[in-house]
Amino acid sequence: MNKSQSIFVAVIVGLLTGGTPTGVSAQEDGAASLAMDEITVFARKREENLQDVPVSISVISEDFMKEAGVFDMFDLYENVPGIQYNQDHDRQGVRAAVRGVQGNTQNPVRAKVTSFLDGVPMVGQTGALQFQGVDRVEVMRGPQSAAFGRATFAGAINYVSKNPGDEFESEIYVAASDLERNVLAVSVSGPITDTLGYIVSGSFDEYRGADDWVTTEGLKLGPTETQYLTAKLVWEPSDSFDMNLRVMHLETDDAPPLQWNIPLAALDACTNFVLPDGRPYVQGEWKCDPSIPSGGAPQNLHPEETLIEGTPEHYQAMTFSVLEPGSYVKRDRIQAEFNFSMSNDSLIQVLVSHAEDELRRWFDVDRSNGEPVFMGGMIVGGQVRARANPNNIDENYAEVRWVSPGDQSVRWLVGASVFDYDFLTRLMNQLAGEQLGLEDEANGGEPFNPVTINSDIATNTGIFGNVTWDISDRTTVSAEVRLQRDDITNESYVTGAKFTNVTDSVQPRLAINHAINDNWSAYGQFSQGTNPSGVNISFLDDERQASLEACTASGFCQFDTNDFLAFDEETITNYEIGIKGSALNNQLQLAASIYFMDWEDMIQPNGIDWDGDWNDGSDPVYGEFGVTGAGGFQNTGDGELQGIELEANWRATDNWRFRAAATIAKAEFSDSCLNVGWGYENTDLIEDTGKPDCYRVDGNDLYRQPDNTLSASSTFSNEIGAGGWDWSWRLGVRYSSREYLDVLNLAYLPAKTLWDTSVSFRNDNWNLTVFGSNLSDVDTPNNVQFNRDWQQGSPSVTGFNIRPRQPREIGLRVRYDF
Repeated sequence: MNKSQSIFVAVIVGLLTGGTPTGVSAQEDGAASLAMDEITVFARKREENLQDVPVSISVISEDFMKEAGVFDMFDLYENVPGIQYNQDHDRQGVRAAVRGVQGNTQNPVRAKVTSFLDGVPMVGQTGALQFQGVDRVEVMRGPQSAAFGRATFAGAINYVSKNPGDEFESEIYVAASDLERNVLAVSVSGPITDTLGYIVSGSFDEYRGADDWVTTEGLKLGPTETQYLTAKLVWEPSDSFDMNLRVMHLETDDAPPLQWNIPLAALDACTNFVLPDGRPYVQGEWKCDPSIPSGGAPQNLHPEETLIEGTPEHYQAMTFSVLEPGSYVKRDRIQAEFNFSMSNDSLIQVLVSHAEDELRRWFDVDRSNGEPVFMGGMIVGGQVRARANPNNIDENYAEVRWVSPGDQSVRWLVGASVFDYDFLTRLMNQLAGEQLGLEDEANGGEPFNPVTINSDIATNTGIFGNVTWDISDRTTVSAEVRLQRDDITNESYVTGAKFTNVTDSVQPRLAINHAINDNWSAYGQFSQGTNPSGVNISFLDDERQASLEACTASGFCQFDTNDFLAFDEETITNYEIGIKGSALNNQLQLAASIYFMDWEDMIQPNGIDWDGDWNDGSDPVYGEFGVTGAGGFQNTGDGELQGIELEANWRATDNWRFRAAATIAKAEFSDSCLNVGWGYENTDLIEDTGKPDCYRVDGNDLYRQPDNTLSASSTFSNEIGAGGWDWSWRLGVRYSSREYLDVLNLAYLPAKTLWDTSVSFRNDNWNLTVFGSNLSDVDTPNNVQFNRDWQQGSPSVTGFNIRPRQPREIGLRVRYDF
């Protein structure tokens, strides 16, 4: 951290530890009624007071989500320090980065952060998770492997569901906006008998977006549609036993992703730097015009429309059609928890779950509307590239834990878990041919084969435990450990290649928590997280191996298959200190943490291309249409991450409430060497490193990760006369500093500040809210990628593909409780 950041840290910590009132209220005697409730969390697999847990945690309550108008994950996590939420393509491509640690892949086996539903893990897509029936969201930062197991390498997010009350309750919620965001949600809950209660929630929402988000064919880009149903039964037949059962059904149907390449003229106008390979780029702030191209973003969903119907070329083109453009998800999930209270007041808990996901993407990959080009009766070139990837995920989970009573000076927990899942994906260029039955007309009577059919079959088993010891009235030490085995089998059904990889790991966490006084506590912790080693199944393909051997024999390549086939386990080590507490009769709650993390042997996707002068096109295996590249994972080096996280909630008076969350951080590559490309000459050679030739990026910032973020809001409320109504006004701001678009730190998106506001009127039953978001209509893109643009060149040029930010939105929310 630089000098100014270090001074800021010292000032904040000094204020929190020494300069904060310790139980002496600055308010009048009646201010005690403004005290905020204690917060209970589940960070160490038992219910504990937030202030007693030596972990950096943010808790977002249902009340806050309603007040702040949280519609989606972006709204939720922009109110949490230390977390960056990114989306590629669509809601299937969302990924949370915690403290700068992000897995740049959509393969769930390689996730760095995992979401949980009531403590049960979920591998599948999380971008469309809904908040109906959710009591709170717990965001735990730093490695959580000791408590939650694999894929919590950087953090864990736990969605805690509501329990039914003793009386019947119901709620109807509707919303609408000028961007055609329409929401209808219904929730009912209550007792069935004295021992059995229920909650049922359902919602339907759709979002259309701006009018000019269209393709050249008039199809809207970026709309989303979600149907969601969840139900929970809670049965408490005796003091010694209770259980709950939760079911969930989710369907999403999203239009083609909201992204387009900027026009060639705009590219020429905004680029100021030429890469070594001769392509134009931006060095410094990215200032390209983000507006959609005139006439709509190029798309070619039906390439056969330019051809004579009934001809062989027409049928061939039809096989590349996109019949159902967009992204589709269907999820069915059931989980249960059983709690057995023992005679010594200890608790045995059993959790089980089963989930089935069906996912599919299908869209025009090249984002062009060019006419197909034929050679030998087959379509060639890049102007027609439809891509579909139907996926299926099956999950099964079981966990048993034995928890000691919570009122003892020595508290313990032991348990074991098994998480089994099967991830099967097909990658197809001609799914339309299969669905339309065009094998005879366009494929010589043969079936349309996928490009790849890959299967990830994993069984993750863990034995875990923790001990917490109150060594004095004010000081508590704790030790946690998990012994984890990850048994992962990767199989390609096209090539027949199959590989099983087993990784055994130990994941510890040691912590101390000290109560400074009745209101403030400080903690320190050491923790580690791991992600298992693996194999790149594509490098077991016979043709790819032969191609790479030919390249090596020619002298063009200085590497072989063994340099890419396997990669090692990655590890992250976290050192953290923090402070939590309250002041002003608990009207003010504050938390601050400082962390230092070492990320070793980063596992990241890193494509390899060995096409070049050695390849004369004479052999079909290595020739013009042969295999001269592959994608996979590699250990790309290390990272150093450090930062400060701050949170504050203040109920100042009967009328005023304030909330703020801030992050000051630095996330850099260290000892990292990547296959950068772009014409840059490699700095490290294989004979020096033992790894593939690469370009060193030590000291560069991790890309797509802003160093500094801030979210803050103030809410004023007051009564309206004596009619039982009151009103409130909320104003919120979200700031994030610039973020780099590449590992070389050449181009960056500028800092952005977004404002939102709302005015609400409510009584015992009604709540009517007028809201506005992105009030200043900031148009900085959400994401920019440098890639091929098949629309503006032959065969292609390389330019910028952007995903725009949502423009200003004005709308109305209505809730009715009865």
